[in-house]
Parts: sequence; C-alpha cells; structure tokens
Amino acid sequence: MHFGEHDRYRPWLDMIWHLATVAERREGQTENHVIRVGSMCRAIARSLGMPDRSGEAMFLTAPLHDIGKVRIPESILCHGGPLNSDESAVIRQHCAIGARIVRENPQIGSLFLKLGAIFSPSAAASGAGYLRKVAASIALQHHEWWDGNGYPHGLDGAESSLESRIAAIADAFDAMTSNRPYGPAYAEEWALEIIHEEAGSHFDPAVYAAFVKALPQIRSIRHRFADEPRACPVIEPVGYAP
Repeated sequence: MHFGEHDRYRPWLDMIWHLATVAERREGQTENHVIRVGSMCRAIARSLGMPDRSGEAMFLTAPLHDIGKVRIPESILCHGGPLNSDESAVIRQHCAIGARIVRENPQIGSLFLKLGAIFSPSAAASGAGYLRKVAASIALQHHEWWDGNGYPHGLDGAESSLESRIAAIADAFDAMTSNRPYGPAYAEEWALEIIHEEAGSHFDPAVYAAFVKALPQIRSIRHRFADEPRACPVIEPVGYAP
C-alpha cells in the first residue's frame, strides 16, 4: 500500500499538501517542498528498515512539519539575512504552534480520520490517532539536534522521535538545495558536505547513514518534484531556515 500511487488516496493528499503549503508560501516556498520532504522521509524510513506503515505515515504527516509558521509574521519569515535574537525567538515558536495545530485543528483531524480508516480499516480512530501522534512529534521536534543543542526543548539523542529525526535531515537537505528568500540554492555536493559534517551533532548518525543509502531515491524525488525556475535574491548563503 503506497499513498499517492492510487487515485482514491489523492483527494486527501491534495488537502494535506494544500494545508501544509499555506505556511510555506508565506515564506516564499512552493507546494513541491512539502511533497519532497514527505517523499524523502518515506525513502529514508525504508532505507532504515522501518515498517511500511511508518514510512507511509511519514509521507502523509511530514509535509505538515512547518505548519506552525502560519502564525509567524511574514516580516520574519521572509527576512533576507540572519535573524537577531528576538526574531529567532519568535520563529522558534513555530514548532510548538505546529504541534498544537495538528493536535487540535478539526480540519486536520477530519483528514486523519479518513486516512486512519486506511491504516486500520476496523479501527479508523486508532489509525487517526497514530497519524496525529506522528504529525505532532515531527512538527514539535524537527529542529531538535542529536547532541541536544536544538530547540524547542534541547532534547538529546533518542529523546526525540525517530520520525522527527528523519524529517530533520530531509527538511535540511531540501532547504539547502532549494532557492529560499534569504539566498540561492546550494550545490548538492556542498549541501551533502555540510550534512556529513553535522552527522553526530545535528543529525542522528544512523539516520544520516540511511539518508546516504537512499540518495538515489532522494535525487529522483527532487527531479520528479522540481520547482519551476524563479528569481531569487542574490546574496551570500547564510544557512537554511531555523
């Protein structure tokens, strides 16, 4: 069973992608970013040997990782350059905001209930609860670091969910290799070098190894869901979004 590969799942996928993109468009992103992140998460989960059910849940929920940015001022989201300490504190709130949204928003809850019936045909509510749990952990924890230097709670190592650690590397790689409001895309080799250097500090080493193993699939995903060419401010790259 692979969501997105059968027409009967497509209406619910389109709705999830639309909801996820509301926040991304405020930051100058396209819908394809959230599709790529969800698809990359599934590829990495498969590379790790996780159950298919886990990979499909990530495919569905990881696109909502930044939904909390709907409540962050555009003046901060689209800021062209490094943020000051006050601005950084504001944007970091998107993690907790996003977790609350996926836990409490009735529209998202209704979508999860419909998709939960596919996960657990005899117990739709159980399937929906599983999807909501995965979505909330990714939204809340995808900026935690393996060494405990991330946010919002400074979780160390496996204190954060495996799903969020997978989403962290998928989101970082796609952010670095895509045009953003604060700078042009990095060359893939540069992005890969940065991620390699941060394995064991920012990224879970086992997830990094699975990411490297899944690179052929990840490159295929980036090609399949490439963004349309567009203008981007010509400034020195300063890193990917917090």
